[in-house]
Amino acid sequence: EAKSIYSNQAVQMKELGVTMNLAPVAEAEIESNKLFLGTRTFGSVPKSVAYSMVCVRAYEENGIASVAKHFPGNANSDPHTGSVEITLSSSEVFKNFIFPFALILKSNPSCVLVSHAKINSLDENPACMSSFWIKEILQSRLGFEGLVMSDDIFMGAISDLPPEQVAANAIISGVDVIMLSEKKFLSVAKSLLNLAADDKFFATRLCEAEKKVLDFKLKKRIIKIEEN
Repeated sequence: EAKSIYSNQAVQMKELGVTMNLAPVAEAEIESNKLFLGTRTFGSVPKSVAYSMVCVRAYEENGIASVAKHFPGNANSDPHTGSVEITLSSSEVFKNFIFPFALILKSNPSCVLVSHAKINSLDENPACMSSFWIKEILQSRLGFEGLVMSDDIFMGAISDLPPEQVAANAIISGVDVIMLSEKKFLSVAKSLLNLAADDKFFATRLCEAEKKVLDFKLKKRIIKIEEN
């Protein structure tokens, strides 16, 4: 039944010209996040894994790019309004957050959205600006090769840093796509281009991100190469 529902959603989205849906919320519900996630989560680890995989496959098979979120997880505090710190031990994090994502990624979502949560037992940086979470865990350990997207950089969880710095730090850490909810992207874009002009390492990383976005759009037939 879920496969049919999500397949029909995908067909309708494609008819409307939509190419990506920022779904599903793949986080399982545990005591330390259920107040924030509420009805957005499928529930327990088994339910979250099963329904997320069905959702991802239904979207992808019908031409809609899916986005599994929010890796590695969240807490009960709301990242829209303030900082988020996950206080679980490293073993609890891997059991409740990383293990479910590892299974869900086997359904091949086009993109993974990374949260702003800090998990102090493993890394002091917000996940979206953490090479540990993106490069070491998501890409190296879990083998994810698709697009990596940040959560909205205007959210309260990271408001102690200017959005230009957050965007640069995120890209350096392995993010390919920066989410901006406000119409203030020009200053961010300019700062990234200026940084790339002065820093060869950053320019290389930015080009890698650009290539991944273009490869994704070609694969999903959002754009095509025309030969003269």
